[in-house]
Amino acid sequence: MPRGKENAGDGADAERPSKRARCSVFGADHDDLVALLAQIGVEAPTVDAPADGGAPRFSMPGALECRMAAQRLASDDEARAGMIDGLRELWDASAQWLRVCLAPSRAADGGWGDSVVKVLLRVDALQSELIDALLEHVVSLSADGFETDVPLADSTPRLVLAHLRWLDAAVQPDALVAKLLQILPLCPPALQREVIALVPEVAEDAQQEHVIDTFQELMGQARAHAAPGARARAAPTR
Repeated sequence: MPRGKENAGDGADAERPSKRARCSVFGADHDDLVALLAQIGVEAPTVDAPADGGAPRFSMPGALECRMAAQRLASDDEARAGMIDGLRELWDASAQWLRVCLAPSRAADGGWGDSVVKVLLRVDALQSELIDALLEHVVSLSADGFETDVPLADSTPRLVLAHLRWLDAAVQPDALVAKLLQILPLCPPALQREVIALVPEVAEDAQQEHVIDTFQELMGQARAHAAPGARARAAPTR
């Protein structure tokens, strides 16, 4: 074999580990999402990056810069759909990846910045679909058990609700309130209390009466369901 070709082969082999090291921790199935995030300045955690507290972190130069870039990207329907579909697929693949998207990112100055979800929720064209995807995961994750005594950072359902509480403004407040009221009976009691506390904060003044009526209706249904059990426990045994 000619020497030049042998050297070229050695060089290609030497580059392979470096390329693998730069791969996203999410795996090749999510490369399209990683590429879209890179277009707005968000760098996905790589397999060789140091983890903080055992969890990988995104990196971004600045929340405002990335949000402006995301607004430009979301003006393209195909790119917007690709971002939403990519995030859904990532979160469906592992609840851990949802937690990574909700965690603070590494900032350019070495400190901590906003999470990827917090930045994207501030993009009007992404917000509503992103909220739908997040609340669907609140229901599915809490169905496996919801612990009230864990820190906020360790509870994915509570982190999602916290991100909604931190919204500067809801693009479609009616739809957000309707979605929260829809998932309310599907959540365990401890999480229901947190949803109930959140709804008045995100509802507009014109929605407050509807919210109160819905809460009263749900309470009436809960009492109706509890009554047969209470009567059965009170019945004398023979």
